[in-house]
Amino acid sequence: ARPGQYVTAYLTGQGLVDRPVTTGDVAPSIPPFPVPLAPVQVRIGGVLADLQFAGLAPGFIGGLLQMNVLIPDVPPGERSFDVSIGGVAAATAVIFIAPK
Repeated sequence: ARPGQYVTAYLTGQGLVDRPVTTGDVAPSIPPFPVPLAPVQVRIGGVLADLQFAGLAPGFIGGLLQMNVLIPDVPPGERSFDVSIGGVAAATAVIFIAPK
């Protein structure tokens, strides 16, 4: 991905959402989409990223979190992709940033 582009990441373990989905059911495919009650943050290469959407993945089994993240202006190369939900950090992932 390049700075200024959006990427979509999928995670599990987001905790409670504002519109719960029954276990085994599919998340709604039309708004309003269930979103986590706890605040979600993403840092790429240590820089806070703009999070366009963080909620249950529309049309997928409940419990799959979709995040649409704008890549901030960070140098090219492998960068950390750090997510925290409610102040609790997930395991660090890595994303490759291409030159602009």
